[in-house]
Amino acid sequence: MLRVWRFGETQRTTASRWGIGLTILSLVGALGTFGTGAVFSSEPKLSIENVQLDRTVLRPGEAVTLSFYLSREAKVSVLVYGPNYEVVRRLMDDEPRPRGTNQTIWDGRDDSGRMVPDEAYLISISAESPDGDSAHYDPTTFSGGEAVEASISKVEGSRGQYRIFYSLPAPSRISIRAGIQRGPLLKTVLDQVPKAAGDHVESWDGMDDTGRISVMDHPKRMIQVSGYLLPKGSILVEGSGTKGDGTFSPGAKTALAGVQKPGVLSFQRVRQNAMKRADRGVAQQFLVRQALNVAPKFQVRLREEAPQQQLAQIPVPTVSGEVGLTVEVAPESLSAFNELRYEIVVFVDNERFDEEEQAYPSHTYVLDTRRLSNGEHLVTINLVSMTGQMGSYSFRINVAN
Repeated sequence: MLRVWRFGETQRTTASRWGIGLTILSLVGALGTFGTGAVFSSEPKLSIENVQLDRTVLRPGEAVTLSFYLSREAKVSVLVYGPNYEVVRRLMDDEPRPRGTNQTIWDGRDDSGRMVPDEAYLISISAESPDGDSAHYDPTTFSGGEAVEASISKVEGSRGQYRIFYSLPAPSRISIRAGIQRGPLLKTVLDQVPKAAGDHVESWDGMDDTGRISVMDHPKRMIQVSGYLLPKGSILVEGSGTKGDGTFSPGAKTALAGVQKPGVLSFQRVRQNAMKRADRGVAQQFLVRQALNVAPKFQVRLREEAPQQQLAQIPVPTVSGEVGLTVEVAPESLSAFNELRYEIVVFVDNERFDEEEQAYPSHTYVLDTRRLSNGEHLVTINLVSMTGQMGSYSFRINVAN
C-alpha cells in the first residue's frame, strides 16, 4: 500500500507570526484519494510568569532573590533601574535559561560593585527563545503612580522636637509638607522619598525651611502627606549610608536613549504606560523625571544688597514704598528649575497677597508696601511648579511709610 506524507505551511495559533507546521495526509489506499488532519507545534508561546521577590526592603549585607517562570528555554536579561530609569545593575545579560522556575539575586550593588544609595529600584526581565519569540516583564505597564491614600495618626512632641506618625498601604514615594490652612507652604519635612508599606515616624523641629519661623506655634498649622504608589516589585534600599538625591547619573542618558529597545525601561516608556492608566488617578509627580521632582531651593534678598545678605539671616530691615526683592534659585536647583515652569506666590502674614505667573532663576519681585499697615510683617514666597513641586522662603520686614 502506498503511504504518502506531505509537509506544508500552516498558521501557528500560539504565536503572532507565521511558522512552519506539519500537515499529515492520512493513509492513502489509492492514488488521488486524500484525507487531511493538522498537527501544530507543541511549543508554547514564550512568556514570563509568576515574578516574585522574597523581600522588598534591602539593607547592606542582605540580598533579594528574584524568581520567575519561563514557559520555554530562552536567553534572559534582568536589569535593575534607579529612580530615573538608568540601568544600575545587569543581573543577567542574554543568559541562557531553561524552561521552568529561574532565580537570580541582587545584593544592592551597582555594576561597579558599589552599594547603591537609599532609593527605590525597579527590575525588568526580557527573554528571547531560540526561534526568535520574545517576552518582556515591565511592572510599569500595570502599576505605579496611583495617588496614595496616606494618613497622619498623630503628631507628638513639644517645642523643638516633634514626631509625625503616619501609615502607608503599600510602598510609595511621598512628601510631607507643613504650612498654614489656606496659606503658604512653610516647610518640606520630607521631599519625594520612597517608603515601605506600614507605620512610619518622621522627626521634625517644627520650624520652617529657613529655620527662623515656628510652624507648630501657629493655631492654623497644617501637616499633609501626599505621594503615589511605586510600581509593583519595587525594591527599597535602606541603610546604605548614602541618601539618593534624584540627580541624573551618566547612565540615565543611556537608558533614555534606549527607549526604542524592547524590554528596556525609560522615562518616556514609563510615562506612556502611566497615561494609559490615567483613569486610576495617576499623580502628576509620577509623570515627571525624579531628577526634576524635588522642591526648589532659593533665597531672597533686597535687590540692592549683596547675595550673601539673605533676608532670613539679617536683622529685620525697615522698608517703605515699592521694595525690590531678588528671588535667587540655588545652583543645585537650577537644572530642575529650568526644565519646569514655576510661578511666584507671595503671602503676607500668612494671607495670599500677590503672584507672578512666570518665575525666573534670578527674579525681581516688587513688593508694594503701601498696601500694608506700618509695623512688622511676615513675608513668605512660594515657588510653585505646574506639576506640584514647591519651595518656600520666609522673612520679616518692618514697614514705615
